[in-house]
Amino acid sequence: MKIQKDMIIQRLDDLLPELIELRHLLHSFPETAGNEHKTRELLASVISPFDPILWRPKLGTDLVFEIPGRDPGRVIGFRSDMDGLPMQESASLPYASTHEGVMHACGHDGHMVILLGAALILSSIRDSLPCTVRCIFQPGEEEACLGAELVKKGVCDGLERVYGFHNWPGIPLGTVSSKPGILFAAANTFRAAIAGTATHGAAPEKGNNPLIPAAYAVLRIQQLHELLSARKEGVASVCMISGGTNTNIIPDAALVAGTTRYTESSAGDRIETAIRQIFSSVEDRYEVITDLQYERKYHLPVINDPDAVEEVRQAAVRSLGAGVYLPAGSHSMTAEDFAFYLERVPGCMFLLGTGADAPHLHAGDFDFNDEVIRTGVLLLVSLALGEVLH
Repeated sequence: MKIQKDMIIQRLDDLLPELIELRHLLHSFPETAGNEHKTRELLASVISPFDPILWRPKLGTDLVFEIPGRDPGRVIGFRSDMDGLPMQESASLPYASTHEGVMHACGHDGHMVILLGAALILSSIRDSLPCTVRCIFQPGEEEACLGAELVKKGVCDGLERVYGFHNWPGIPLGTVSSKPGILFAAANTFRAAIAGTATHGAAPEKGNNPLIPAAYAVLRIQQLHELLSARKEGVASVCMISGGTNTNIIPDAALVAGTTRYTESSAGDRIETAIRQIFSSVEDRYEVITDLQYERKYHLPVINDPDAVEEVRQAAVRSLGAGVYLPAGSHSMTAEDFAFYLERVPGCMFLLGTGADAPHLHAGDFDFNDEVIRTGVLLLVSLALGEVLH
């Protein structure tokens, strides 16, 4: 049974005000990784009346359900992230975060509404749905890498394709972009606690100032980054340095922390070795003790299947028109735990353009552009319906 695109568009237009209102509500109470209880409860309350096949939570705050189609042997998956970031919102919005020190600075509120909107429309036409659609609302994409845990617990089992998406500042509003192969990098984190000896600021010779070796480590890591950048091999960034409480007290400890990025596992090994050598040299040079924690949690790059990318392109043209799909020119050094889904099942992560002047991701003034909801919902519906949509 064919489905008219005009009918889908009309249903979406009728639903859009409700979706925007829901997005604003989600934005107002962001929850950090693994704590998305209220978020899950709200999403479940919206979809439950449409009689999906609900999965029992595997991580506590995940919401996974299926919309059965005509062929139960074919199952595709759509994934949205759920968590907010531990940072203070600076934008003065009527629906700004009410949770102090937490905000949706990466657009996960918009991602959830896009997937939920698609689920609502697909539920209303399930008799024409050619395959079963598994909707995956995943907690803890930021820092916690709970996507890897959810995959271990079987969220990809039985899928023939899996699709993820992310809003993307810098590409034209309303466009869709992706590429075969590597789209996002792998990422590691490092945290090095440097132990010195505290003393009065007037008598530095009586202690061992940990801020000096911390500064040395920062400079060495920057040199490493410049070398990696010149070789197009990866990234090494210091993102945190702390120590001290007053202008006349030399502290007894300092912290240097940051991230490294790469696309090849061999490069990841070399970068880790280089970071460890830097902090070993810090110990030798300054006679301090360093406790280095190097974590390779997001150790996989996001690698798109070429056939799945082509399906996204075709779905974009079918639902949104020619010229909407823009091939991505190169990969980003951003990391995403959707990589673990793609290790298990062929699929594609694609980007939804929010405009050249949109606020940057992870910025205090970030707000998801509600105009992207329509683009995202239409694309997901088109992916699920395939040639049934015309």
